[in-house]
Amino acid sequence: MVHLLHWLEIISLMGTVNHAAQLLLLAANWSKVPKPSLSDFAKDANRFVMEFLEPISDAAPHIYLSALPFAPQSSKISLHFLKLFQKTLTVQIGQREHWSEKCFLRLVGHDDYVTSVAFSPDGRHIVSGSDDKTVRVWDAQTGQSVMDPLKGHDDYVTSVAFSPDGRHIVSGSEDKTVRVWDAQTGQSVMDPLKGHDDWVTSVAFSSDGRHIVSGSDHKTVRVWDACDFYDIPLLKFCHYDRNWIMLPDNAHLLWLPDQNKSGLFWPRTTALIGAIPISLQFNNFVHGINWSQCLSSLCNPI
Repeated sequence: MVHLLHWLEIISLMGTVNHAAQLLLLAANWSKVPKPSLSDFAKDANRFVMEFLEPISDAAPHIYLSALPFAPQSSKISLHFLKLFQKTLTVQIGQREHWSEKCFLRLVGHDDYVTSVAFSPDGRHIVSGSDDKTVRVWDAQTGQSVMDPLKGHDDYVTSVAFSPDGRHIVSGSEDKTVRVWDAQTGQSVMDPLKGHDDWVTSVAFSSDGRHIVSGSDHKTVRVWDACDFYDIPLLKFCHYDRNWIMLPDNAHLLWLPDQNKSGLFWPRTTALIGAIPISLQFNNFVHGINWSQCLSSLCNPI
């Protein structure tokens, strides 16, 4: 506890501040029973590191110049250390009393608007797509980028998703292509999937990981074999294809276009099943716990 800031200095100089947050969280969990006060201090230190991760990573002096003076008044780090550094900066007006509960992490790295985000199946990583034409993978605990940006798209990235086993990432772009990446290495695992005649608006894996589905501004949806990456026959619709969901049975797509009409599609035969011209009130719209019950209650009255 006495040498926490000295330890952070070394971590900053080594360029591994992202590991500090993880280690402090482990220390908090380890000391929870034998030393609750130490556990609380480690949790506060973890929040301190995550809140000021960027300046501390840039330069060790920011621990004392940027982080410590701006830590909340009730922070254990502030209460313990700030009085030891009388000549550092002082916040006269507007200093926070507590850590913010709204924003747990700030993921900083994209150079343009972030358009899509998703968690990995195990919750340990976050993938994001951006108008800077890149895909990034982040540590969900520390907020640090775990690899270099995934580059390959020639236009804005519009949608990203993890495969069910967490091994692959799929991304769609305004360059009209779909790309699949290795989630561990960041390498593209195949040539871009081409076939859409306009920008790709959304992508997703089926729950068994065997298929990828993509929607386009060209009013089409394509289903791809995720093992061999070939294009299954084209699904053509007559509306703007942005909002659709792959059902858990991997055999149906539920589609809710902007005009609020619903349809069920069978990707294996590309047949449209029961296009229903109904108007949905989305402020009162819920789905059932079981898909079969949901579909039954929706379709029986028709």
